[in-house]
Amino acid sequence: MECCKSYNLVNLCRAATTPRSNQGVFFIFKQQQIMEKKQTFNEIIQSETPVLVDFFAEWCGPCKMMSPILKDFASQMGDRVRVIKIDVDKNPAASQTYRIQGVPTLILFQKGKIVWRQSGVVQKKQLEQIVNQLATQAQ
Repeated sequence: MECCKSYNLVNLCRAATTPRSNQGVFFIFKQQQIMEKKQTFNEIIQSETPVLVDFFAEWCGPCKMMSPILKDFASQMGDRVRVIKIDVDKNPAASQTYRIQGVPTLILFQKGKIVWRQSGVVQKKQLEQIVNQLATQAQ
């Protein structure tokens, strides 16, 4: 798939009601972690593992700046967090459901609940602090 060429982006196999299609939905992770079981978006965000969702657009300059940050973040965090990118132009239902008004918008889910949300470019250090703080609160 053309938009999956760069750095270990793997097409999410199947998406449920939000987003409605699998176009423009990607996981960022190490290649050896490719999912064996197909999961819906809702199943993924319901997991115990925090899920960081990047709502982005191909035409968005700040979104392009977030890509390498998210790649490094996902690589460093390993299994502690999942990172998913959702193209708002290809998934308008997801954008409406989560009231995305600007891109990039990052939303961190844990057990299906939104635990953090921010629009704009976010540095890797801040993302690490948020996930670490979430892990500390869970203990």
